[in-house]
Amino acid sequence: LYEMFSGKPPFFSESISELTEKILCEDPLPPIPKDSSRPKASSDFINLLDGLLQRDPQKRLTWTRLLQHSFWKKAFAGPDQESSMEDLSLSRNTMECSGPQDSKELLQNAQSRQAKGH
Repeated sequence: LYEMFSGKPPFFSESISELTEKILCEDPLPPIPKDSSRPKASSDFINLLDGLLQRDPQKRLTWTRLLQHSFWKKAFAGPDQESSMEDLSLSRNTMECSGPQDSKELLQNAQSRQAKGH
């Protein structure tokens, strides 16, 4: 997400040892849009990135907290909010599936709902 928004990774170095040092000891700078005509990062987006880039695994966002983060709620808000929230629910279920059979079932259920116009 950070690199897609800014066009560069949160940490960079030509040297692997220096890169490792940066990852372990530095906080990434807030992302700046790669295209200056684009808006700045929202506070929700910055908060999401902070949660994902936490060095301490105990403080890092869990899958559940990631999927419930306020950034996604605002990102999916709009005229087609209902189907977007269904997509988010499908994503949650996909994260919880235990294997290929569960994934196949989830996909079939989603296709069935689409065919019915939901």
